Amino acid sequence: MWMVSRRFWKSYWVSLVRSGKDKRARGVAWRITLFLGYPLLAGVVLLTLPLSAVTYALAMGVRFLVHRGNRQQSEVLNLSITGMHLSNSTESSVTPSVKQYVEGRAYIVASLAVRAGSEAAIRHGHVPDNVEVITRQKLNSILRERGLWATIEPSENELLGSADGEWPADAIEEAPTWSEQNRVLRWVLRLDEELMPLAHFPRVDYGLARDFLERRVIAAGRWRSLREICDVRDSAWRFVARAVAELHKRHLISLDDESKKWASDFLGQVEGPSRDFLVGTKTVGELDEKDLRLVGEIALARARYAAYLAGLQEMIEPVGFDEWCRTHLGVQAQDEE
Repeated sequence: MWMVSRRFWKSYWVSLVRSGKDKRARGVAWRITLFLGYPLLAGVVLLTLPLSAVTYALAMGVRFLVHRGNRQQSEVLNLSITGMHLSNSTESSVTPSVKQYVEGRAYIVASLAVRAGSEAAIRHGHVPDNVEVITRQKLNSILRERGLWATIEPSENELLGSADGEWPADAIEEAPTWSEQNRVLRWVLRLDEELMPLAHFPRVDYGLARDFLERRVIAAGRWRSLREICDVRDSAWRFVARAVAELHKRHLISLDDESKKWASDFLGQVEGPSRDFLVGTKTVGELDEKDLRLVGEIALARARYAAYLAGLQEMIEPVGFDEWCRTHLGVQAQDEE
């Protein structure tokens, strides 16, 4: 199944593009190419060698591929080429009240993402003058049908209740956060089999949120396991750390003395075309300022929301995301790092 996944082919493409200057990428590209080409090579051997030699060659090839496939990859390789390694554990323990709350939050977060996209289109003049925008009416109808207004955070209530075209600019700029929260929720609730690795640079995707609202049905299956969610959380925090270190290096943010030393030490470990975290076909150090800030924002949204969902698995009754951020992170939910 892994060969038909988008993650596999995206990783292969990235490794081919970067193979000229990245030793990790060359290794991955060589191994995958060899694996994909092995059936052809075996066919050629079958036509040209005696049966005993063919059997030996096939056995050695399978042994080589299994050995290389099972060899533990370095942490940087997991982060940079394939994104991360997810646990195979399927155990999940969530109380009914928490599960119901989070499923409701999925509709609210998706509504915020769709509304942000609509507001951005209005603000930038992408809506024809003869078209009536009824995004607010449609989204609020969905939320009313499911009795979700009571669980909406006060700040969200104000945004979802405002007229179309009336959102402030800073609210529209939260679109990457809501888009990423929606992506994480879809994965945790098993609507999606894969969560796009940060190494593949997941962009703002309003289509995922619209798709969720159009389905209006969440499968009755179990959540992702606590281990899987924590894997996602930890990988995202490492990307946050890398983005912060790079922003400081470029004098785009300021840090205290202790954090400056940490950033310097961290950069010493990861800088370079064959060591740095990948974001698409570039390393973090190669990104322009706009993309660097964007990947940092997306990674932060993923890290916080995965941590929140992991925390909810250990609770009997749910708490709101804003409250959880204040209690566990000491920050407001939408603060900038």
